[in-house]
Amino acid sequence: MKRAIRPLFYFIFCLLFVVSILYKQDRIRLSRAKPQTTFHGEWKTFGKPVKIETAEIKPLFREKTCILKPLSDAEYQALISPGLHMELEENMSVRVGNEKGWISKLHPNRDLETGFYPIEITFESPLDTLDLTATIEMKSEDSNVTIPRALLTKEEGLSYVWILNGQNQAYKREVKPGPKNKTHIVIVDGLNPGDKIITEGTSTLKSGEKVRIVRST
Repeated sequence: MKRAIRPLFYFIFCLLFVVSILYKQDRIRLSRAKPQTTFHGEWKTFGKPVKIETAEIKPLFREKTCILKPLSDAEYQALISPGLHMELEENMSVRVGNEKGWISKLHPNRDLETGFYPIEITFESPLDTLDLTATIEMKSEDSNVTIPRALLTKEEGLSYVWILNGQNQAYKREVKPGPKNKTHIVIVDGLNPGDKIITEGTSTLKSGEKVRIVRST
């Protein structure tokens, strides 16, 4: 009985071995026949992947420091440069530590000795500190688009931003930058609220190329 079963066992074993070999060969053949997708082929079909954000009108906050000189109990004076004097307005907020004040007067004439402009700053009470370094809090008018500075590119002295048009094509638009702080910049001309700004994926872009949005904000 055992002698009769043994050849049958060998036959089944060999049959399974041959089937497994044929199965592996068929899988290899199918994998080789499958078309290979490349980044360039995908970009050509669907467009280069980019991320965008919508342009919005936002205030730009900046800070400038000045040294105060006591005038009376809660009145102080500071000397500022001509450029800063042009940007300041009365009632702008000023702080020294946790104490808050405001610009109470902007003098129109320069100090003859220094060439700087005097301004007067008023606090609710006298400052109880030896450090009279004040921070002027400045905010731009809410009438222009503000974008991250990293989105601005410069070529031959001109400033550009990458924009997405209605046909999902990328192109560079010349813009006029304005005031800025450490992270953001005001665009005085060239951007409108609602414009689609390309934020990532611009390193390999060419103007007029088709793009694919992978995320928008």
